Amino acid sequence: MRFPISLLNIVPPGCIMPYGDEVPPPGYLSCDGALHPRATYPKLFDIIGYDFGGGGDFFAVPDTRNRFIRGSSFSRPIGTTEESRIKVHTHTLETDSIVDDSFETIGIKGLITNSGGDLVNGPNTAGLKIVSDLNNADFAEEMRPKNMAISFVIKY
Repeated sequence: MRFPISLLNIVPPGCIMPYGDEVPPPGYLSCDGALHPRATYPKLFDIIGYDFGGGGDFFAVPDTRNRFIRGSSFSRPIGTTEESRIKVHTHTLETDSIVDDSFETIGIKGLITNSGGDLVNGPNTAGLKIVSDLNNADFAEEMRPKNMAISFVIKY
């Protein structure tokens, strides 16, 4: 066997942990959002209930696939999820950092505006604001830090 059974038995129901195989060890379920019968996994249901979905005779385990795990709080109870977001932000350049009127000189394409939102033809105003042209940039479909995929399992 690839894992010590004695260690697997001391983990309480409802514990979620990373696991290095696609097939969960005995006593665990994959965190894949699947529905399971309450009668088959009563100890796990007593802990998580319908926090991750389901109803009636079936409850769902968490679906951690393609998600970053984040701690819960009063405003974000266990089982809630959030979709990808990018915080609204601006970029400010000092006028002496721009070599000439060409934005491309500093490797950024976009519109230059002053603090009043007026377009600026050249770097003649301190505290210029850049509105980036995201449509033509080399971006992925999502923002994400470096990461590695791994399975998560939940003890039943």
